[in-house]
Formats: sequence, C-alpha cells, structure tokens
Amino acid sequence: MNETARHRRLWGAACAVINLFLKYRFNYTYEEVPLTTPCLVVANHSCSCDGMMLAMSFRKHHLHFVTSEHLFRMGFFTRAFRYLFALIPRKKGSSGMDTAMACMRKLRAGESVCIFGEGETTWDGKTMPIFSSVGTMAKYGGASLVTYRIEGGYLSVPRWARHTRRGQVHGRAVGIYSPEELKGMSQEEIMNIINRDLAVDVWQQQKDAPVAFKGKALAENLETALFLCPKCNRLGTLCTKGDFILCSCGLNLRFTEHGFFEPATPFETIAQWDEWQLRQFDEGDYPSFSDDWVTFSQVSDDHGTTNIAHGRLMFSDGSIGVEGHRFPLDQITDMGIVRADRIIFTFEDKYYEWIAKKPRCMRKYVLAWNKAKARQTGDPTVQT
Repeated sequence: MNETARHRRLWGAACAVINLFLKYRFNYTYEEVPLTTPCLVVANHSCSCDGMMLAMSFRKHHLHFVTSEHLFRMGFFTRAFRYLFALIPRKKGSSGMDTAMACMRKLRAGESVCIFGEGETTWDGKTMPIFSSVGTMAKYGGASLVTYRIEGGYLSVPRWARHTRRGQVHGRAVGIYSPEELKGMSQEEIMNIINRDLAVDVWQQQKDAPVAFKGKALAENLETALFLCPKCNRLGTLCTKGDFILCSCGLNLRFTEHGFFEPATPFETIAQWDEWQLRQFDEGDYPSFSDDWVTFSQVSDDHGTTNIAHGRLMFSDGSIGVEGHRFPLDQITDMGIVRADRIIFTFEDKYYEWIAKKPRCMRKYVLAWNKAKARQTGDPTVQT
C-alpha cells in the first residue's frame, strides 16, 4: 500500500479518535464541510490544536496539512504523525518557496491541501494578515477555496500558556469558492476575501458573548509573549505565578477565566498590551538584552539537529548569538518563531535555531532583527 492510500484509509479512524479527545478536553464543536472535489483550505491559526480541530469538518475529505518543520524532529511522534497523516513541511525562518511549490503540485494533481495562512499562531488573540502566496495558490491551483475559521481556540490553548483550558471552541467553513469564481477574481480580491473570512477578535467576542475558559495557573508563561512592563517600561522584568503577571516595580495583574486583566489598567487585554509594547520597541532604543539557558543548534535538510553551544543568548552591537557564535542582523536572511520557545533562522543558506530551556520571551530578538531589516530594505514584513 502506497503512502497516499494508507493515509486515506487511516484518515477516518484517526479523526474519530481525535474527535473524542477534542470534545472532552476543549468542548469542541464543528460543522462538516459538504465538499467532495479537491480544495485548498485556508484557516486562521488560533492555537496548536487547530489542525486536529479543522480535520473534524473534513472527516470524509482527506487533506495534506502544511506543518512547521520542527514537527519532523520529534522522534516517535514524528513517525506516528507521518504514518497517519499527509504532511507538507514548512521551514519557518526561510523563504517558504519550496512549500508553496509542493502545495501547488498537490492541488494540480487533484489532492486537497490545508494551510494556516498566518504562518504562525496568534500571540494576542487577533488574526494576523494572511501571506500573499496563499492568494497565488488559490487563484492558480485549480481547486476550490475553503475559508475556515476556528473561534475559541486562542483562550483554550494560548500560544504562550503552560496549561490548556476548557471553554467553548467551534470550527466552521465561512466560505466555499469554486475554481470558476476564483478565475474571475484578481489576486487582490481573493486576498481580501480570505482576510475578511478569517478575521477573529477574541476580545470583542468575549465582550459580546462572554465564555469562561477554566484551567489552572492561567497566567503562567505569559512573560514569553509580553516583554515590556507598562508601569516601569523596563524590558525583561516580567514574571508570572498562577493567575498573576508581576514585575519588581509593583505591577500586579490577574488574568481571569474570561481572558481579561484585573484591574483593567493600564490594559484590559493582551492585545492592547501587545500593541503598546510593539510600538514602544519599534520607536525606542534597546541597544542590548540577553537571556540565559539557551541552546544553539544547526538543522540539516533531512531534519537532523546538531547541538553547537549552550549558554546566554545576547543581542548587542547589531548582532545576535550564543557564546562565540554571533550573527550580524543584516546578514540573517530570514527568521521566525516556533511555538514560544525557539527561534529558527537562515544564515548563508544554512538553517539554525536557538531554543530557550526556561520560559523566556524570544520575540524581542525577532523584533530586533525586523527593525534591522526595515532599515536595510524598507520592508518590515516579519510577523512576531
């Protein structure tokens, strides 16, 4: 039995088991997608379980999932995933051209592909802009386009969180567009439709129809997403304990089951805080910062990993590195974050990663690189 036939045969059984888990763990509900022809499914990326959630709506329709390359380096779990599902790897911190071409080949061969068009899970509960290459796939892939939205995923499995929560999560197709419809649209019109259909603002939803997402230590590891204290404006001084985020300056906020801060000043939501800190970082002067307990490795084309160094990751004097392995920002061609704890980047056509072994905010290093790239090219396109 070839790989595609095996995946098709196992698809329904795997979805049945996953469905029981999602219903029990997250109170997940979904709407089936009544489509039998090849399709490109484009979804918002609210949490790490999005792929499993979306699959429930396509239990009768086999999908090839575009997934982060790091999933191909997880030993037994990688072998299990690859045996059960059809995966297309995408290297974060690289151009992604190989992945786009692989998707086009699948679509033109009559297969269906699922891609999370933001490229990474949301940090703040709002949908990020979709990569323009997705519009190219939709227009020229020759398949139907399905826009799929998951609501409630962010507060169930926040990207930054240590623990999951149980509230209400729902997945559904927002729009189904035929190949004939897509041919009559410009790429810009297709992108506008995708961004419109996938837009989610969890904070407005929680104000309109509040849902409690219950769990333990609700704020723990939030300092991996938030790195600037709004009270003292210092970088890297935040920490979390249980339901609280704290700073040595006296900041003390509780993160509630509904996702809001108490008290609601200076910010009521993570999105408000994040918008402020991104603006402050972009406009401010932060010449150096560092974090210890970071491992530096090289990743090979066959997904092997070679550890090179372990120690303090430092940004200063226009470069980033661990120990004696430093890289000028203007010579790093691409950079991205996987989950909340690792940065993956490309330097001289080689693929590397820094992994934080303890909760650390790795975002600020990507922001520093993005500022350098913006000064160099005038094109600040990195999502962080």
